[in-house]
Amino acid sequence: MSLDVVDTSAHTAQLQQAILLYGMKSASVEYATLHRVSDGGQGQPMIGAGVPMTRDTLLMIARSLAASSRRSQGILPPNILSLGVNHTVWYVPPHERTVFFDCKEGVGKRAGKTPHPALIFAVCRNEWSVFAIKTRQRPTAATKLYNAPYMNVWKEGGICTGSTPLPNESVAETVDQWVQAFFDSNFSHPNHDKVVRYEGGCHAFWKDALDGKYRKFPNAVLTNSATKTLGDLVMRLEGGKA
Repeated sequence: MSLDVVDTSAHTAQLQQAILLYGMKSASVEYATLHRVSDGGQGQPMIGAGVPMTRDTLLMIARSLAASSRRSQGILPPNILSLGVNHTVWYVPPHERTVFFDCKEGVGKRAGKTPHPALIFAVCRNEWSVFAIKTRQRPTAATKLYNAPYMNVWKEGGICTGSTPLPNESVAETVDQWVQAFFDSNFSHPNHDKVVRYEGGCHAFWKDALDGKYRKFPNAVLTNSATKTLGDLVMRLEGGKA
């Protein structure tokens, strides 16, 4: 049995394996087995004996399907760095952008255009995170990550969304909307004590930035992230140990 797959590089796919799902109810899946499929004669497929599905096997199949899906959907935006079953990671070059603050202390209630470092955003299931990098070039797996220099961001990179409305569409197709949602929110309080390396802390830094002290973002204020490299981040999102 074969299936004609139509995409930008049409090809014929052969039926190779079958997955059987078991559950106590029709709407639940509690167990799965993986079976080889052979030719039973006259072009009729025959399902062979199965083996229990493991987590590693499931991840391998899911990643393969995700890769195939990406190929069939055409060209990805150039700033997409990694696209997996449950995650999207993308790059934002150094730029100027308006930021909004509504702090009970320090910065107070202010807004203004300031320079920003190159950023790495990641969305994985319901988790949203951001990191900074020092290079102006497209990052690689070895690129070192730094804590994003913003309030409302945890030390591990997680973004405190609060009531910020987030895009509902596919992340890979709406990365600009995710970035816009991040910067359109009000920064209100630091979530850890290493937001920036700056005398007076992050409030003093952003007050100076809003006052026009910097023509480009001073990368020297960035602090080391617990997630050391972009490769470590992607491995973590894929379910690895990094």
